[in-house]
Amino acid sequence: MNFAMWNSTDSPSMELDNAWNLTGTYAERNFNQTAPATNNTFPNIQIYTSRNICIILVYIILFLIAAVGNLTVFISLFRSRHRKSRISLMIRHLTVADLIVTFVMIPIEVGWRLTGRWMAGNVACKIIQFMRALGPYLSSNVLVCISLDRYFAVMYPLRVNVARKRGKLMLLAAWGASLVYCLPQCFVFNLRSHPQNPDFKQCVTFGSFPNEFLELAYNLSCILFLYFIPLSVIVVAYSCILAEISRTSKSHNNKSKAVDQANGKLRLRRSDTKNIERARSRTLRMTVTIVVIYIFCCTPYTMMTLCKHRSDDTTIPQYADVAV
Repeated sequence: MNFAMWNSTDSPSMELDNAWNLTGTYAERNFNQTAPATNNTFPNIQIYTSRNICIILVYIILFLIAAVGNLTVFISLFRSRHRKSRISLMIRHLTVADLIVTFVMIPIEVGWRLTGRWMAGNVACKIIQFMRALGPYLSSNVLVCISLDRYFAVMYPLRVNVARKRGKLMLLAAWGASLVYCLPQCFVFNLRSHPQNPDFKQCVTFGSFPNEFLELAYNLSCILFLYFIPLSVIVVAYSCILAEISRTSKSHNNKSKAVDQANGKLRLRRSDTKNIERARSRTLRMTVTIVVIYIFCCTPYTMMTLCKHRSDDTTIPQYADVAV
């Protein structure tokens, strides 16, 4: 979700710079300070620098990996004999979210860096910014659906009849919430011309917020809905699952020790206890993996956005240009 924007750099020319930011406003305050156009040409944008070429190559590599991986998963889910299960349905929606990022965000990002300016018009500016935000939002919300589905499956295993309907409703809510979260992108992004050359245009957020407080509130709300709320739900859901499996395991162990065959009671088979232990271990590994990967992928965006609003320095580290 790297939204491109104008930025003045240490050199006298203007460089197209990107940051892992929803609104892309951290550098726009320097718009009027960029180098003016000369001889009726476009402003001097450093496109074919080693840094920019390296970033483009990284995007291309990520595109190839993401396209092959997600298309393979998507096709295999349709061919699988378990394709009608709830978890398969949710993973398909998760794959769709990843495909939106792969085939919308990355190509646009590469094209934007190669041209150095916005060439698609104001309507496309709004639509594409909407789509670029949709992928990450939808991915986070579907991960929440998967964690809640696993929670209900463990905590209420006998409610099978309502499980599939509940799963579909959660996915519907995930899509609806993601679309609502993305709507502001259509209003905060607009096509603007360079003050020294009206033919040079960019898709930016100048004048979208009447004051800095509203801008801060919008950015923080984006972080909240994209990162903190989904992460909190995922952690709580899987923690409850792990606690329930542990409680069940201890309960079965205690019953097994207390069984008295002379009284005609049934003894818990050792294989049942092993299955519970395996389920607990598998759930623990899955919980740690999901939380760690989620934090690893989303924390850079969150930290950079928070640091941007805590400091008057508008310089963002160069490694932030590519966010996975």
